[in-house]
Amino acid sequence: MNVGAGVQIARAVAETGARAVSGVVTVGIDQTVTVSKEVLDGARSGQSADQIANTVVQGWVGGVQRMLGIAEIERQINRLGDPARIAHPPGAATTLHERGEALLTRSTEVTSTEEHPAFAHILTELAPDEARIIRLVANEGPRPLIDVYLTNTFSRKTRQVLGHFSLVGEEAGALHPEMTPVYIDNLLRHGICRIANYRVGNFEEYGLLEAQPAVRELPGRMGRERVKIKKRSLHLTGFGEAFYETCLK
Repeated sequence: MNVGAGVQIARAVAETGARAVSGVVTVGIDQTVTVSKEVLDGARSGQSADQIANTVVQGWVGGVQRMLGIAEIERQINRLGDPARIAHPPGAATTLHERGEALLTRSTEVTSTEEHPAFAHILTELAPDEARIIRLVANEGPRPLIDVYLTNTFSRKTRQVLGHFSLVGEEAGALHPEMTPVYIDNLLRHGICRIANYRVGNFEEYGLLEAQPAVRELPGRMGRERVKIKKRSLHLTGFGEAFYETCLK
Protein backbone atom coordinates (compact mmCIF):
# COMPACT_ATOMS: atom_id res chain seq x y z
CA MET A 1 0.00 0.00 0.00
CA ASN A 2 1.46 3.41 -0.96
CA VAL A 3 1.52 6.55 1.13
CA GLY A 4 -0.90 8.41 -1.18
CA ALA A 5 -3.58 5.78 -0.64
CA GLY A 6 -2.95 5.96 3.08
CA VAL A 7 -3.50 9.72 3.08
CA GLN A 8 -6.83 9.21 1.25
CA ILE A 9 -7.92 6.69 3.90
CA ALA A 10 -6.92 9.12 6.63
CA ARG A 11 -8.95 11.92 5.06
CA ALA A 12 -12.01 9.69 4.53
CA VAL A 13 -11.96 8.24 8.04
CA ALA A 14 -11.42 11.65 9.64
CA GLU A 15 -14.31 13.15 7.66
CA THR A 16 -16.58 10.24 8.63
CA GLY A 17 -15.65 10.65 12.27
CA ALA A 18 -16.35 14.37 12.15
CA ARG A 19 -19.82 13.74 10.67
CA ALA A 20 -20.57 11.06 13.28
CA VAL A 21 -20.11 13.45 16.17
CA SER A 22 -22.16 16.09 14.28
CA GLY A 23 -20.33 19.23 15.25
CA VAL A 24 -18.06 18.02 18.05
CA VAL A 25 -15.14 20.04 16.78
CA THR A 26 -12.77 19.81 19.74
CA VAL A 27 -11.78 16.32 18.75
CA GLY A 28 -11.66 17.05 15.02
CA ILE A 29 -8.35 18.83 14.50
CA ASP A 30 -6.18 16.95 17.01
CA GLN A 31 -7.66 13.59 16.11
CA THR A 32 -7.27 14.19 12.37
CA VAL A 33 -3.54 14.78 12.91
CA THR A 34 -3.32 11.57 14.95
CA VAL A 35 -5.30 9.65 12.33
CA SER A 36 -3.05 10.89 9.51
CA LYS A 37 0.08 9.85 11.42
CA GLU A 38 -1.38 6.36 12.10
CA VAL A 39 -2.22 5.91 8.41
CA LEU A 40 1.19 7.04 7.20
CA ASP A 41 2.98 4.81 9.71
CA GLY A 42 0.80 1.86 8.71
CA ALA A 43 1.36 2.46 5.01
CA ARG A 44 5.13 2.62 5.43
CA SER A 45 5.14 -0.65 7.43
CA GLY A 46 3.15 -2.46 4.72
CA GLN A 47 -0.12 -2.96 6.63
CA SER A 48 -3.29 -3.69 4.66
CA ALA A 49 -6.04 -1.10 4.22
CA ASP A 50 -8.32 -3.04 6.61
CA GLN A 51 -5.66 -3.12 9.30
CA ILE A 52 -4.98 0.61 8.95
CA ALA A 53 -8.69 1.44 8.99
CA ASN A 54 -9.22 -0.64 12.13
CA THR A 55 -6.33 1.14 13.86
CA VAL A 56 -7.70 4.53 12.82
CA VAL A 57 -11.22 3.81 14.04
CA GLN A 58 -9.97 2.55 17.41
CA GLY A 59 -7.88 5.67 17.83
CA TRP A 60 -10.74 7.96 16.85
CA VAL A 61 -13.22 6.26 19.20
CA GLY A 62 -10.72 6.53 22.03
CA GLY A 63 -10.36 10.26 21.37
CA VAL A 64 -14.11 10.81 21.45
CA GLN A 65 -14.44 8.82 24.66
CA ARG A 66 -11.71 10.87 26.30
CA MET A 67 -13.42 14.07 25.20
CA LEU A 68 -16.81 12.97 26.56
CA GLY A 69 -15.33 11.61 29.78
CA ILE A 70 -16.58 8.10 29.08
CA ALA A 71 -13.33 6.49 30.14
CA GLU A 72 -13.42 8.37 33.44
CA ILE A 73 -17.03 7.27 34.04
CA GLU A 74 -16.05 3.65 33.43
CA ARG A 75 -13.17 3.98 35.87
CA GLN A 76 -15.52 5.35 38.53
CA ILE A 77 -17.98 2.49 37.96
CA ASN A 78 -15.20 -0.08 38.23
CA ARG A 79 -13.98 1.58 41.41
CA LEU A 80 -17.46 1.30 42.95
CA GLY A 81 -17.58 -2.41 42.18
CA ASP A 82 -20.31 -4.82 41.11
CA PRO A 83 -23.81 -3.22 41.39
CA ALA A 84 -25.22 -6.56 42.57
CA ARG A 85 -22.73 -6.60 45.45
CA ILE A 86 -23.65 -3.03 46.33
CA ALA A 87 -27.38 -3.84 46.40
CA HIS A 88 -26.74 -7.00 48.41
CA PRO A 89 -23.52 -6.53 50.39
CA PRO A 90 -21.90 -9.57 52.01
CA GLY A 91 -23.78 -10.57 55.13
CA ALA A 92 -27.10 -9.03 54.01
CA ALA A 93 -30.22 -11.14 53.43
CA THR A 94 -30.28 -11.80 49.69
CA THR A 95 -32.97 -14.48 49.30
CA LEU A 96 -36.65 -14.42 50.15
CA HIS A 97 -36.07 -17.11 52.75
CA GLU A 98 -33.29 -15.10 54.41
CA ARG A 99 -35.48 -12.01 54.42
CA GLY A 100 -38.25 -14.06 56.01
CA GLU A 101 -35.88 -15.28 58.71
CA ALA A 102 -34.83 -11.69 59.35
CA LEU A 103 -38.48 -10.73 59.86
CA LEU A 104 -38.97 -13.55 62.36
CA THR A 105 -35.86 -12.45 64.23
CA ARG A 106 -37.21 -8.90 64.45
CA SER A 107 -40.52 -10.27 65.74
CA THR A 108 -38.78 -11.51 68.88
CA GLU A 109 -37.72 -7.97 69.80
CA VAL A 110 -40.42 -7.26 72.38
CA THR A 111 -39.33 -3.63 72.75
CA SER A 112 -39.91 -2.89 69.06
CA THR A 113 -42.55 -0.19 68.43
CA GLU A 114 -42.21 0.17 64.67
CA GLU A 115 -45.30 0.85 62.55
CA HIS A 116 -46.50 -1.44 59.80
CA PRO A 117 -44.15 -0.93 56.81
CA ALA A 118 -47.09 -0.44 54.41
CA PHE A 119 -48.48 2.63 56.22
CA ALA A 120 -45.99 5.12 54.80
CA HIS A 121 -46.64 3.96 51.23
CA ILE A 122 -50.43 4.00 51.67
CA LEU A 123 -50.33 7.61 52.86
CA THR A 124 -48.85 8.63 49.49
CA GLU A 125 -51.75 6.96 47.65
CA LEU A 126 -54.67 8.45 49.57
CA ALA A 127 -56.64 11.55 48.67
CA PRO A 128 -57.44 14.01 51.50
CA ASP A 129 -61.13 13.12 51.14
CA GLU A 130 -60.27 9.46 51.69
CA ALA A 131 -58.58 10.35 54.98
CA ARG A 132 -61.81 12.10 56.00
CA ILE A 133 -63.83 8.99 55.17
CA ILE A 134 -61.51 6.80 57.24
CA ARG A 135 -61.89 9.17 60.19
CA LEU A 136 -65.69 9.18 59.82
CA VAL A 137 -66.01 5.38 59.82
CA ALA A 138 -63.53 5.07 62.70
CA ASN A 139 -65.45 7.54 64.85
CA GLU A 140 -69.06 6.96 63.79
CA GLY A 141 -69.00 3.26 62.99
CA PRO A 142 -70.06 1.38 59.82
CA ARG A 143 -71.93 3.43 57.23
CA PRO A 144 -74.87 2.34 55.04
CA LEU A 145 -74.44 2.06 51.29
CA ILE A 146 -76.35 0.48 48.44
CA ASP A 147 -75.73 -1.08 45.04
CA VAL A 148 -78.39 -0.36 42.45
CA TYR A 149 -79.24 -2.72 39.57
CA LEU A 150 -81.66 -2.51 36.67
CA THR A 151 -83.36 -5.63 35.32
CA ASN A 152 -84.94 -5.65 31.89
CA THR A 153 -88.51 -6.92 32.25
CA PHE A 154 -88.36 -8.74 28.90
CA SER A 155 -84.85 -10.21 28.67
CA ARG A 156 -84.37 -10.52 32.45
CA LYS A 157 -80.84 -9.25 32.02
CA THR A 158 -79.50 -7.34 35.02
CA ARG A 159 -76.84 -4.64 35.07
CA GLN A 160 -75.37 -2.52 37.82
CA VAL A 161 -75.89 1.22 37.41
CA LEU A 162 -74.75 2.49 40.81
CA GLY A 163 -72.06 0.90 42.97
CA HIS A 164 -71.09 1.82 46.52
CA PHE A 165 -73.71 4.58 46.51
CA SER A 166 -73.85 6.38 49.85
CA LEU A 167 -73.76 9.69 51.63
CA VAL A 168 -70.39 8.90 53.20
CA GLY A 169 -68.66 11.70 51.29
CA GLU A 170 -71.18 14.31 52.43
CA GLU A 171 -71.06 13.02 56.03
CA ALA A 172 -67.27 13.15 56.05
CA GLY A 173 -67.18 16.69 54.66
CA ALA A 174 -65.40 15.61 51.48
CA LEU A 175 -64.46 18.33 49.04
CA HIS A 176 -65.55 16.11 46.13
CA PRO A 177 -68.41 13.93 47.41
CA GLU A 178 -69.24 12.84 43.85
CA MET A 179 -65.96 10.89 43.91
CA THR A 180 -67.02 8.80 46.92
CA PRO A 181 -67.46 5.50 45.01
CA VAL A 182 -63.92 5.89 43.64
CA TYR A 183 -62.61 6.71 47.10
CA ILE A 184 -64.24 3.59 48.51
CA ASP A 185 -62.71 1.46 45.74
CA ASN A 186 -59.26 2.76 46.67
CA LEU A 187 -59.81 2.11 50.38
CA LEU A 188 -60.89 -1.42 49.54
CA ARG A 189 -57.81 -1.88 47.36
CA HIS A 190 -55.53 -0.94 50.24
CA GLY A 191 -57.34 -3.21 52.68
CA ILE A 192 -58.41 -0.30 54.87
CA CYS A 193 -62.15 -0.83 54.39
CA ARG A 194 -64.42 -3.76 53.60
CA ILE A 195 -68.02 -4.02 52.42
CA ALA A 196 -70.43 -6.30 54.25
CA ASN A 197 -73.57 -7.76 52.65
CA TYR A 198 -75.83 -6.72 55.51
CA ARG A 199 -77.51 -3.61 56.79
CA VAL A 200 -76.36 -1.40 59.64
CA GLY A 201 -78.27 1.25 61.52
CA ASN A 202 -81.98 1.62 60.83
CA PHE A 203 -84.20 1.44 57.76
CA GLU A 204 -84.54 5.23 57.63
CA GLU A 205 -80.87 5.59 56.69
CA TYR A 206 -81.31 3.30 53.71
CA GLY A 207 -84.59 5.02 52.84
CA LEU A 208 -82.67 8.28 52.67
CA LEU A 209 -80.27 6.76 50.15
CA GLU A 210 -83.11 5.40 48.00
CA ALA A 211 -84.75 8.83 48.04
CA GLN A 212 -81.72 10.50 46.44
CA PRO A 213 -82.35 11.78 42.87
CA ALA A 214 -79.57 9.58 41.45
CA VAL A 215 -81.61 6.55 42.56
CA ARG A 216 -85.19 7.82 42.41
CA GLU A 217 -84.96 8.97 38.80
CA LEU A 218 -83.51 5.76 37.40
CA PRO A 219 -86.80 4.00 36.37
CA GLY A 220 -88.09 6.96 34.37
CA ARG A 221 -84.74 7.38 32.65
CA MET A 222 -84.23 3.76 31.68
CA GLY A 223 -87.70 2.80 30.41
CA ARG A 224 -88.79 -0.82 30.75
CA GLU A 225 -86.42 -1.76 33.53
CA ARG A 226 -87.05 -2.64 37.14
CA VAL A 227 -84.87 -1.33 39.95
CA LYS A 228 -83.23 -3.74 42.37
CA ILE A 229 -81.41 -2.41 45.41
CA LYS A 230 -78.95 -4.35 47.55
CA LYS A 231 -78.34 -2.93 51.01
CA ARG A 232 -74.76 -3.16 52.21
CA SER A 233 -72.46 -1.45 54.73
CA LEU A 234 -68.96 0.03 54.84
CA HIS A 235 -66.60 -1.01 57.65
CA LEU A 236 -62.99 -0.52 58.64
CA THR A 237 -60.87 -3.66 58.62
CA GLY A 238 -58.55 -4.48 61.48
CA PHE A 239 -55.72 -3.19 59.30
CA GLY A 240 -57.71 -0.01 58.67
CA GLU A 241 -58.26 0.55 62.37
CA ALA A 242 -54.53 0.21 63.00
CA PHE A 243 -53.83 2.59 60.13
CA TYR A 244 -56.22 5.17 61.60
CA GLU A 245 -54.75 4.85 65.08
CA THR A 246 -51.20 5.25 63.80
CA CYS A 247 -51.59 7.84 61.06
CA LEU A 248 -54.84 9.79 61.34
CA LYS A 249 -56.06 9.87 64.92
